[in-house]
Amino acid sequence: MTIWTHHSEDYDGLPPDNIVIGAGETELDYSVNMLQTYLGHVARGDDVAWNASHAALFLQTGISRRAPRITEGQRDRLLEALILARPAILALFPSPGERELASRGVDAMAGLIFYWNEDDAQRSARHKHVYLDMRAYARRLRNACHNHCLLNEIRERAVERRSELVADMLRKAAA
Repeated sequence: MTIWTHHSEDYDGLPPDNIVIGAGETELDYSVNMLQTYLGHVARGDDVAWNASHAALFLQTGISRRAPRITEGQRDRLLEALILARPAILALFPSPGERELASRGVDAMAGLIFYWNEDDAQRSARHKHVYLDMRAYARRLRNACHNHCLLNEIRERAVERRSELVADMLRKAAA
């Protein structure tokens, strides 16, 4: 499966127009596969903040009371991918307080993966706030990862501005 990154000039956040869900692949399968792919990239250290943010987004948009449930096999694959991604996600956050909140976010993502597989009776056994809290912690992690991306983009532009300034100074000095 191909992963698209935000480094592409024309990337709009959506798969390219020529990408079609396979004949045997449902939207649910696609969502599960994309979430697993994003988490795999995180585990390998590939653009961790961006891929973690998008993994959290795919998870949040994939689940709802009316959404189709994932199978136990899909649940287990996603949990394994999340476990492998966890160290890279936590490494984004150097301070103990940030790391603790990130850890809660990863735990919440695991809880949401379980929720995605549960039937209505299993879901109803918990207080409704548990689900809302898991969504909030996962959203907070997603936002924190996105903030890392934004800061990296700001730093990259600053480096570019400095390079342009130095090149301009050298051009003027040579003239």
